[in-house]
Amino acid sequence: MFLFKSGKKENLFQLQNEGRIYMKPLSYLENCEDETRRDEFEKATFVINNPSQEYYLKVKEHGTNDEYVTVGMITNAIGKGFEGYIFCLHYLSLDDEIEKSVQISSKDDHILIMNSNLFLQVLKNKLDNDKIAYQYGLVTYKNFDNYVGNKTPFEKDLKYKNEYEFRLFIPLKENKEFYDFYIGNISKFSTLTKISPLSTFKIERRNSKDIKDVIHI
Repeated sequence: MFLFKSGKKENLFQLQNEGRIYMKPLSYLENCEDETRRDEFEKATFVINNPSQEYYLKVKEHGTNDEYVTVGMITNAIGKGFEGYIFCLHYLSLDDEIEKSVQISSKDDHILIMNSNLFLQVLKNKLDNDKIAYQYGLVTYKNFDNYVGNKTPFEKDLKYKNEYEFRLFIPLKENKEFYDFYIGNISKFSTLTKISPLSTFKIERRNSKDIKDVIHI
């Protein structure tokens, strides 16, 4: 897997030279001013949104044998309960030999992490040593326009599928604007660059002892 991150040059410079992991709360993306990034489902623990079925809420008094009484119909329900901070990157799989269009901003610079295994090991060591609860992994994409079920912080609507997102999630009460920590200099296995928002990417495999990952821009 190959990872890269978009952002302001000064922030990416801090990431490369100091290993600063700068995380935003889930509520930031839920209410983001940038409509291409805003996601009303970010904090959702479940979604009920199925036009072909109707769901009714029923209740009965505690300690009685009374029948359940229908209170009302549930429509487009989102159970919001997740709290925490996220650090997001884009990814390409080593199996991605076909071209991919990745949704990136024309305003941003980028840091390319050429050894994702080493990066994740350094990240994991820091979090484990500090005894910080965390999860990381690839985001999967689902059609929430026709969905009923539970949802995790690693699931997003299909309209975001071109983000090809890898994220770190730390479950904490969202009581400040950001959460950050430092993992040390990562310049030995990363590089800063500028990428056109119209770029497409693919992984090229070459016949050699070691597989080399080449980005086509």
